[in-house]
Amino acid sequence: MSEIIKAVAEVMGKVGSVEKKGKNDFHRYAYATAADIQHALQPHLAAAGLVIFQNEIGREFLSSGAAIAVQYAFTLAHKSGEVWPEKPVHTGVAAAMNTKGGFDDKCINKTYTAARKYFLLALFQIPTGDYDDADADEDKPKASKPATTKPATTTHKDNTPFDDAGPSDAVTVEEDMRAAVLLAEDLAHLEAIRTDAQFKAGYRSLSEDAQLRIQNELRHKRDELRQEDGEREAA
Repeated sequence: MSEIIKAVAEVMGKVGSVEKKGKNDFHRYAYATAADIQHALQPHLAAAGLVIFQNEIGREFLSSGAAIAVQYAFTLAHKSGEVWPEKPVHTGVAAAMNTKGGFDDKCINKTYTAARKYFLLALFQIPTGDYDDADADEDKPKASKPATTKPATTTHKDNTPFDDAGPSDAVTVEEDMRAAVLLAEDLAHLEAIRTDAQFKAGYRSLSEDAQLRIQNELRHKRDELRQEDGEREAA
């Protein structure tokens, strides 16, 4: 498999770092998007004769159907005909429900993109400086901002301005908050999320209907984690 190893090393040597052009509006950080990474890699992959295939091998719903995890196997092949015998597996996770409570028909696309992004980052050891933007919904268009009075500005913990989200960011903020709740690993983690200053600021920026949805999400997740704790104690 020397041709594939040489090709991977060649791409690693040429791709360099990837500029952070994406922005998470809720947590206020920049990140390298999947599209940025793919654009940076594509010419080097072609020059090295390296092809990467991605195939779904399994899926499951999490949090009583509120999220979905899809497993993908990756195949590395070279233009010489060599195929890497091992097929690394990466999982993409996305919220399965939209803000209106219906099924998000883009959730599978999001899991595909997330799994591919982190596989490429790991395989070619691409430095971006961030690895926690899976909930950024990179392909989600931003709504246009209607005329409104600018909300009050507070200060973020790093002393940068933190504007409470206006109407144009409402959907993004709500989905980021829901994703954070869905990924809570235990009751302590959920409580830390609920009491986080950024979470509270985002909550205050939402409409009453959106706040109610977040409350229901928190309640549902808390009940689910309590049930899991009870099952572990019973076992």
